[in-house]
Amino acid sequence: MSTLLLEDFKIGLDRRRMNETSLPGSLVVCENAHITRGGEIEKAEALIRFCDLPANTYGLKAVDNGYMIWGSDNITPTVLKSNPPVRYQRLNDGAANMIAVYSVDLFDGIPYVVADYDDGIIRHFYDGTKVADMFSGKGRAKFSISADSDTVSAVNATGSFIISAASNACSITSITVDIVQLLADTVTYDTSTDDDGFASKVVDAINENSNQSGFAASLQAGRKVVITAQIAGTATNGDVVAVSTGGTITIESETAMAGGVAAKMITSITVNAVEIMPTDVDWVESNQQTVASIAAAINNYSATSGYEAFSYGSTVLIRKIADGTAPNGHVLTIVAETGITIVDQSPTISGGSASATIVDPGRFVKTFKNKMYALTGPSVYYSELGVPNNFNSGTGYGFDNLSTNTSGAESLAAIATYFENMALFSRNNIQIWFMSDDPTENQQVQVLNNTGTVAPKSVVEFGENDVFYLSESGIRSIRARDTTNAAFVNDVGIAIDPIIQEEILSNNLQAENAVGFLEPRQGRLMMIIGETIYVFSFFPSSKISAWSTYRPGFEIEAVTSIGQTIVCRSRNALYKIGSSIERLYDQRRVKIITPFMAGEDPSVIKAWSGLDIACQGTWDIYVATDPLRIDEDGMPDEDYFEKIGTVTGTTYAESGGENGNIGFDAVSSHIALKFVCRTTGYARIGNVSVHIADGGAKN
Repeated sequence: MSTLLLEDFKIGLDRRRMNETSLPGSLVVCENAHITRGGEIEKAEALIRFCDLPANTYGLKAVDNGYMIWGSDNITPTVLKSNPPVRYQRLNDGAANMIAVYSVDLFDGIPYVVADYDDGIIRHFYDGTKVADMFSGKGRAKFSISADSDTVSAVNATGSFIISAASNACSITSITVDIVQLLADTVTYDTSTDDDGFASKVVDAINENSNQSGFAASLQAGRKVVITAQIAGTATNGDVVAVSTGGTITIESETAMAGGVAAKMITSITVNAVEIMPTDVDWVESNQQTVASIAAAINNYSATSGYEAFSYGSTVLIRKIADGTAPNGHVLTIVAETGITIVDQSPTISGGSASATIVDPGRFVKTFKNKMYALTGPSVYYSELGVPNNFNSGTGYGFDNLSTNTSGAESLAAIATYFENMALFSRNNIQIWFMSDDPTENQQVQVLNNTGTVAPKSVVEFGENDVFYLSESGIRSIRARDTTNAAFVNDVGIAIDPIIQEEILSNNLQAENAVGFLEPRQGRLMMIIGETIYVFSFFPSSKISAWSTYRPGFEIEAVTSIGQTIVCRSRNALYKIGSSIERLYDQRRVKIITPFMAGEDPSVIKAWSGLDIACQGTWDIYVATDPLRIDEDGMPDEDYFEKIGTVTGTTYAESGGENGNIGFDAVSSHIALKFVCRTTGYARIGNVSVHIADGGAKN
């Protein structure tokens, strides 16, 4: 008898390989659990609801051994809970109602808060008082777009033909779509191939010439050659597919190009019935990318219209270039094709003032070297030294326009500390700057192009030399390459890139609001996207670098901590993750699924005979034995798992009974395992041994 041993699970979640070629010890599902310093799977602690919050309150920050939230309503009492203290601070400015808190940082232990209001104006507050220097006299309005890529994306047209029969020395001399030639040379059948191989040669020849022709090809069952226009849209619909041949060969079902669909468009944006975006803008790739294109189209016409635009997340901010009250009340009208929904739209231009702009208030602030730094468009503003609410005078105040140093920094999103320097994030690049008390000594140190963040709150510092963030390609970090401290981009999240990329594509808004957090107990990174917490367990001395997930069942908007107590906010409730004095566990289901594993030789059919496990807690155990039974994500299809038993505690050295060896009979080349724990209390899995009876045969 031999054994397939899963010695540990230090790889964690890994979606880089095909399911049936993944390494033993890797996982395709690790839900409500994480990987320990010893490479074991450990159940996540409970999320305990401990405080209900009033409606119309926002944000969360640990302040003075307690927690603070904000709003514009007059709410009493302001102390919402005493143990731990949860306090409410009112930040009101006239009749405007707070609708969001974007950024909070502490300066000298006092919160500096950036909040948005229903009149379209972002306001900054320090110690509960509005920051007067954060003032813009420019009229403005905003709107967001919401669209499902499946309904608004452009679709490529396709055509086809079938090679139903071919013989030696026959050839295909020409393939055209309308008048476009798809082949550079004749493709000839010879004795070194068969009909299927000849069809593959035809497809390869089309693809080799695709840069010139604009068409690509793929091969389907029955030697059907499918031709795809590389530019999506309707332009090639109806174009005839024609195949010319030589020798004895039969071509059937030549089907003209069809099915191309144009992307849905935003066709007009007017202010006071005057067009400020004279060109149509296609929905392309994502809501974020589309609003960036809208802003660019408005800016291309700004010299005529007098309006400029900025994009952040799925939102476009339209702003009058000149200060003044003249545009106030002018109606904003957006026209979009069916499938693109305009949301959170300002009905009119507002906020224009006869007073001149001081600093246009942005969405992100950070305390750094005894100053408050604030991002607005391409510029980083910094306060007077030691005075966080003075951006217009005093020692050390000023600003730097980063877009004059490198392209791609037109809209800054976040700031992080990197060694003694500052890392400034936009969507498409990261600039490392040395910032001094004396602004004349500020200087750019390094630029990292083709990376940046889609989510300002995802940026989280790990020590002084590592910064994690959510990018369009996945979770990344910048860290020092060598003793010079020069930064490079580390693909720390590569094992779960397919999952994260799908999250971003399927719900841009959730991705924009992602929250990064470093939990203080074990130093695990938590990247919260929607209702999923992606957990990174990184313990270099144990060679642990493993991802897993928690699924609390609700979206988390903010997270903070005091000491070892972690508190998160979901809508109008606060939750503690575990406890600072004890570990608490609930009945949240823990689910673990391995990829299909084959042992030493995947070509050998094996007689699986049983399983042993080192574990704590009660686990239901399931097996699947057909590696072809996978779901649309390429993972073992859970419909084909069969339960083989339930264990409570380790089964090694047992001869039977409740804790005994779990016997089962199955014959296959591969096996996948599923473990489920639904009971209250601590649980973990140390290792698993799958027993294989003697014998076996090649497939």
